[in-house]
This record gives sequence, structure tokens and C-alpha cells, in this order.
Amino acid sequence: MTMRDERAMRSGRDWLTAEQHAAVEWGEGPLMVLAGAGTGRTTVVVERVRYLLEEDPGLPAVSSRGR
Repeated sequence: MTMRDERAMRSGRDWLTAEQHAAVEWGEGPLMVLAGAGTGRTTVVVERVRYLLEEDPGLPAVSSRGR
């Protein structure tokens, strides 16, 4: 079983670190996630979008920018 499979089996966001959890549930306003490779940066962004849509399903589209 891969780590991704294990995460999918867990309920909620209990597998996030404290820092990741804080970023996911950040208050209003812009949020920039700066992190190195393999630290869960993309997961945090995806979970943030999921969190925002759970809070307000009528939100507009999301934009993400890479290099």
C-alpha cells in the first residue's frame, strides 16, 4: 500500500502536519505556499481549494501558477 492509498483511507485532514493544516484553513485573503520539493505543497493547495469549496460552494474559479 502506498502513502497515497493510506492517506485516502484516513478520514478528514488528520494526516496533514500542523503547518499544512494552518495553510489549508488560512483566513481570508491571498495565501502563498513556499516549500521545497516533496513537502506536500501541491497537496496543501488542493486541500485548500477543497476546504474553501466546502465553506462556500459558490466561489469562483481557482488559479495556480508555476514557473
